[in-house]
Amino acid sequence: MDRESVQETRPTTRMLAADEALCRRAAGLLFCAPEPVILALEGEPVEVLLGMVRWCIEHEAPDFDPEKVLPAWAKKRGRGRWSDRPNQAARTIWGEVPATLHGCDGCGEKRRDVHEVGADSLTFFEGDLICEACAANHGVTI
Repeated sequence: MDRESVQETRPTTRMLAADEALCRRAAGLLFCAPEPVILALEGEPVEVLLGMVRWCIEHEAPDFDPEKVLPAWAKKRGRGRWSDRPNQAARTIWGEVPATLHGCDGCGEKRRDVHEVGADSLTFFEGDLICEACAANHGVTI
């Protein structure tokens, strides 16, 4: 079989994960702050992000607020930062593997910036994962 007859498969929008940069661009299209879009859609397949942006644009009204609707949708369905499943999308649009989100043992929020607690903590067990905010609140050095 010669090389020209074999086609390279291109990744589809189901195979690609939405990264922070793409979520920020989607927030720009929706004229809203990027943080709620990142919380709701980062790590989700690009196809899902595009569908939600399309849905928000179709339902645009004076009382419609994507900054409230997208996180509520994600929480209700266990998507984005509220997902308990590993990322199904293989990589971001830039070819990178998406960062894994871990639950903070202090606040329970899914985050990328969690750190392992050492043996010197009186509040957490050694090896617990906590975010920087919880570490500061409980006097844990990370």
